[in-house]
Amino acid sequence: MCYYWRPCNLQPTDGNRSFGVTDLKPANIMVVRDDDVIGGLRVKLLDFGIAKVWDEDETAQTSVGDQQPGTPSYMAPEQLTSMNKELDPSKMDVYALGAILYQAVAGKLPLWAPDQIAMTYLLAHEEPAHLHTIDPMLPEALVQLIHEMLAKDPLRRPTMDQARERLKSRREIVS
Repeated sequence: MCYYWRPCNLQPTDGNRSFGVTDLKPANIMVVRDDDVIGGLRVKLLDFGIAKVWDEDETAQTSVGDQQPGTPSYMAPEQLTSMNKELDPSKMDVYALGAILYQAVAGKLPLWAPDQIAMTYLLAHEEPAHLHTIDPMLPEALVQLIHEMLAKDPLRRPTMDQARERLKSRREIVS
Protein backbone atom coordinates (compact mmCIF):
# COMPACT_ATOMS: atom_id res chain seq x y z
CA MET A 1 0.00 0.00 0.00
CA CYS A 2 1.44 3.37 -0.98
CA TYR A 3 0.68 6.42 1.17
CA TYR A 4 1.08 9.75 -0.56
CA TRP A 5 -0.24 13.23 -0.91
CA ARG A 6 -0.30 15.00 -4.19
CA PRO A 7 0.69 18.64 -3.86
CA CYS A 8 -2.30 20.39 -2.25
CA ASN A 9 -4.05 17.04 -1.70
CA LEU A 10 -3.87 16.97 2.06
CA GLN A 11 -5.78 13.78 2.88
CA PRO A 12 -3.81 10.53 2.79
CA THR A 13 -6.11 7.65 1.88
CA ASP A 14 -6.19 3.97 1.05
CA GLY A 15 -9.34 3.09 -0.82
CA ASN A 16 -12.24 3.61 1.55
CA ARG A 17 -10.20 4.41 4.66
CA SER A 18 -8.63 7.70 5.66
CA PHE A 19 -5.67 8.21 7.95
CA GLY A 20 -4.90 10.70 10.67
CA VAL A 21 -1.11 10.84 10.70
CA THR A 22 -0.85 12.47 14.18
CA ASP A 23 2.91 12.90 13.76
CA LEU A 24 2.99 15.10 10.70
CA LYS A 25 6.29 17.00 10.55
CA PRO A 26 8.81 18.00 7.87
CA ALA A 27 10.95 14.93 8.54
CA ASN A 28 7.99 12.73 7.55
CA ILE A 29 7.35 14.48 4.22
CA MET A 30 9.34 13.67 1.11
CA VAL A 31 9.06 15.12 -2.39
CA VAL A 32 9.95 12.62 -5.12
CA ARG A 33 10.04 12.75 -8.89
CA ASP A 34 7.02 11.12 -10.53
CA ASP A 35 6.43 11.63 -14.24
CA ASP A 36 2.89 10.26 -13.89
CA VAL A 37 1.60 13.34 -12.03
CA ILE A 38 1.13 16.91 -13.18
CA GLY A 39 4.28 18.88 -12.41
CA GLY A 40 6.37 15.72 -12.16
CA LEU A 41 6.59 15.76 -8.35
CA ARG A 42 4.71 13.73 -5.76
CA VAL A 43 4.61 14.42 -2.05
CA LYS A 44 4.88 11.23 0.04
CA LEU A 45 4.21 10.79 3.72
CA LEU A 46 6.54 8.57 5.68
CA ASP A 47 6.41 7.07 9.20
CA PHE A 48 2.88 5.93 9.97
CA GLY A 49 3.98 4.48 13.31
CA ILE A 50 1.23 6.29 15.23
CA ALA A 51 -1.35 6.81 12.50
CA LYS A 52 -5.08 6.54 13.14
CA VAL A 53 -7.24 4.68 10.62
CA TRP A 54 -10.97 5.14 9.92
CA ASP A 55 -13.11 2.72 7.95
CA GLU A 56 -15.74 3.82 5.42
CA ASP A 57 -18.23 4.86 8.10
CA GLU A 58 -15.50 6.89 9.87
CA THR A 59 -16.53 5.44 13.23
CA ALA A 60 -14.06 2.60 13.53
CA GLN A 61 -10.73 4.00 14.65
CA THR A 62 -7.58 1.98 15.14
CA SER A 63 -4.18 3.05 16.40
CA VAL A 64 -1.21 1.71 14.47
CA GLY A 65 1.25 2.23 17.31
CA ASP A 66 1.42 3.01 20.99
CA GLN A 67 4.30 5.47 21.38
CA GLN A 68 4.10 9.16 22.36
CA PRO A 69 1.49 10.64 20.01
CA GLY A 70 3.59 13.08 18.03
CA THR A 71 6.46 15.54 17.95
CA PRO A 72 5.78 18.38 20.44
CA SER A 73 6.78 21.22 18.07
CA TYR A 74 4.10 20.11 15.58
CA MET A 75 1.48 18.76 18.00
CA ALA A 76 -1.93 20.34 18.32
CA PRO A 77 -2.66 21.80 21.76
CA GLU A 78 -5.23 19.09 22.49
CA GLN A 79 -2.63 16.36 21.93
CA LEU A 80 -0.55 17.61 24.84
CA THR A 81 -3.25 19.03 27.09
CA SER A 82 -6.18 16.62 26.82
CA MET A 83 -6.72 13.31 28.51
CA ASN A 84 -9.67 12.77 26.14
CA LYS A 85 -9.10 9.65 24.04
CA GLU A 86 -11.79 10.76 21.53
CA LEU A 87 -9.64 13.44 19.90
CA ASP A 88 -9.98 14.07 16.16
CA PRO A 89 -6.65 13.09 14.55
CA SER A 90 -7.61 14.82 11.30
CA LYS A 91 -7.84 18.17 13.12
CA MET A 92 -4.49 17.46 14.77
CA ASP A 93 -3.04 16.93 11.30
CA VAL A 94 -4.49 20.28 10.20
CA TYR A 95 -2.68 21.95 13.11
CA ALA A 96 0.58 20.14 12.27
CA LEU A 97 0.35 21.14 8.61
CA GLY A 98 -0.31 24.72 9.73
CA ALA A 99 2.87 24.57 11.83
CA ILE A 100 4.80 23.21 8.84
CA LEU A 101 3.48 25.96 6.55
CA TYR A 102 4.21 28.59 9.22
CA GLN A 103 7.79 27.31 9.51
CA ALA A 104 8.16 27.26 5.72
CA VAL A 105 7.18 30.90 5.29
CA ALA A 106 8.52 32.34 8.57
CA GLY A 107 11.73 30.35 8.87
CA LYS A 108 10.86 29.32 12.42
CA LEU A 109 8.31 27.26 14.29
CA PRO A 110 5.11 28.99 15.41
CA LEU A 111 5.87 28.08 19.04
CA TRP A 112 8.95 26.46 20.48
CA ALA A 113 10.22 25.43 23.91
CA PRO A 114 13.17 23.25 24.88
CA ASP A 115 11.09 20.63 26.72
CA GLN A 116 7.61 19.10 26.60
CA ILE A 117 6.38 20.78 29.81
CA ALA A 118 7.23 24.26 28.51
CA MET A 119 5.85 23.37 25.08
CA THR A 120 2.58 22.22 26.65
CA TYR A 121 2.30 25.58 28.41
CA LEU A 122 2.97 27.51 25.20
CA LEU A 123 0.46 25.48 23.21
CA ALA A 124 -2.21 26.02 25.85
CA HIS A 125 -1.59 29.71 26.57
CA GLU A 126 0.40 31.50 23.84
CA GLU A 127 -0.29 32.46 20.25
CA PRO A 128 2.35 32.38 17.51
CA ALA A 129 3.63 35.72 16.22
CA HIS A 130 1.40 36.97 13.41
CA LEU A 131 3.06 36.12 10.12
CA HIS A 132 2.71 39.69 8.84
CA THR A 133 4.96 40.85 11.69
CA ILE A 134 7.62 38.49 10.34
CA ASP A 135 7.05 39.18 6.64
CA PRO A 136 4.52 41.86 5.69
CA MET A 137 4.75 40.82 2.02
CA LEU A 138 3.14 37.42 2.57
CA PRO A 139 -0.21 37.03 0.79
CA GLU A 140 -3.11 37.73 3.15
CA ALA A 141 -5.00 34.60 2.08
CA LEU A 142 -2.05 32.38 2.99
CA VAL A 143 -1.47 34.13 6.33
CA GLN A 144 -5.15 33.84 7.23
CA LEU A 145 -5.28 30.14 6.34
CA ILE A 146 -2.15 29.29 8.32
CA HIS A 147 -3.38 31.12 11.42
CA GLU A 148 -6.76 29.38 11.14
CA MET A 149 -4.98 26.03 10.90
CA LEU A 150 -3.13 26.91 14.12
CA ALA A 151 -6.31 27.70 16.08
CA LYS A 152 -6.16 26.33 19.62
CA ASP A 153 -9.77 25.14 19.37
CA PRO A 154 -9.91 22.27 16.86
CA LEU A 155 -13.48 23.22 15.95
CA ARG A 156 -12.18 26.56 14.65
CA ARG A 157 -9.64 24.92 12.33
CA PRO A 158 -10.57 24.17 8.74
CA THR A 159 -10.83 20.54 7.72
CA MET A 160 -8.10 19.09 5.49
CA ASP A 161 -10.55 19.23 2.58
CA GLN A 162 -11.25 22.92 3.25
CA ALA A 163 -7.52 23.68 3.54
CA ARG A 164 -6.85 21.79 0.31
CA GLU A 165 -9.57 23.69 -1.56
CA ARG A 166 -8.31 27.04 -0.29
CA LEU A 167 -4.76 26.20 -1.32
CA LYS A 168 -5.91 24.90 -4.71
CA SER A 169 -8.01 28.00 -5.33
CA ARG A 170 -4.99 30.16 -4.48
CA ARG A 171 -2.19 28.04 -5.89
CA GLU A 172 -0.21 31.18 -6.62
CA ILE A 173 0.12 31.84 -2.87
CA VAL A 174 2.24 28.75 -2.40
CA SER A 175 4.28 28.77 -5.61
